[in-house]
Amino acid sequence: MGIDPGTMVMGYSLILQKDKHLSLLRMGVLKLKQYDNQALKLKKTFERVLEIIDEYHPDRIVIEPSGVG
Repeated sequence: MGIDPGTMVMGYSLILQKDKHLSLLRMGVLKLKQYDNQALKLKKTFERVLEIIDEYHPDRIVIEPSGVG
């Protein structure tokens, strides 16, 4: 599972690897622009990530680092 975190949009994807073959299982975005409250944005992000983990049970999770720094 790959996650591209953001405060306005969070992207995610799930890839299945069998031997050397890769398949895209799912990809999507969570749009957070409509929420003004930062705590609510974090809550929505947390809930969506948990839903994806509960559904797909990924072996590994990779989070893209922010461009800050």
